[in-house]
Amino acid sequence: MASSTLADLFSMRTRPQIRHEVTLRRVTYRLTGDWLERYGNEVPFDAGARLSTYIVAYQKWREEVGAAYERAIDRLQQLKRKDRRAVSLVAQQAGVSSKRIGHLKDPEKQEQVYLIVALMTD
Repeated sequence: MASSTLADLFSMRTRPQIRHEVTLRRVTYRLTGDWLERYGNEVPFDAGARLSTYIVAYQKWREEVGAAYERAIDRLQQLKRKDRRAVSLVAQQAGVSSKRIGHLKDPEKQEQVYLIVALMTD
């Protein structure tokens, strides 16, 4: 399956064709299993159980990351008063713009930011 097809599917510009349905199921099965394993969760063999476990674990992870990110941004604002370069250093390490660092939507980028701030302040 072409990467442009995947991009169209993710952006909801198209619906999957029947010939891609099996491929999408296999990819979803593998990716959810990889994610669950990476974050230390049990990986069920059954596809339905795997997806339901993934959804619950992912939502919990998103909440935790969001809360930690907010605390990290607050801490970063405190650091900014002492060292004006703190925000740009964290932004550079996380690979994001220093102007957008407080408004990130991607949970993986949020996780990167809070881990970098935690390392800087500990």
